[in-house]
Amino acid sequence: MKQFLFVMLGGSIGAALRYGASLCASRWLGSALPGTLAVNTLGCLALGAVCALTQERLGCGLSEEARLFLSAGLLGALTTFSTLNLEAFTLFKSGRLGCALAYLSLSFLLGLLATAAGYYAAR
Repeated sequence: MKQFLFVMLGGSIGAALRYGASLCASRWLGSALPGTLAVNTLGCLALGAVCALTQERLGCGLSEEARLFLSAGLLGALTTFSTLNLEAFTLFKSGRLGCALAYLSLSFLLGLLATAAGYYAAR
């Protein structure tokens, strides 16, 4: 039961950070898309690092509760695959096929590169 509380606490913080990034991107850049792209990329970077620290560095000081708080909670709520797909669908629906494909491609590529960078940087 204690583990669920850590996931819920991390999730509430991650969701608030994601919402804040969307608001800031909308206000400063005129669209929430860059905010979603940024949180997904940074979340992948951080999750790669958490993975490396917990899988390969025994004794790194990261408890199971801290791992759950960060990975399933905070980063799970911060990174927004469902939002990414809704935004891409909205672009498709509005006839902006090229923009939708570029957004999906960038999201996937940056996410993959950021995950690898976080993983190898933490090793």
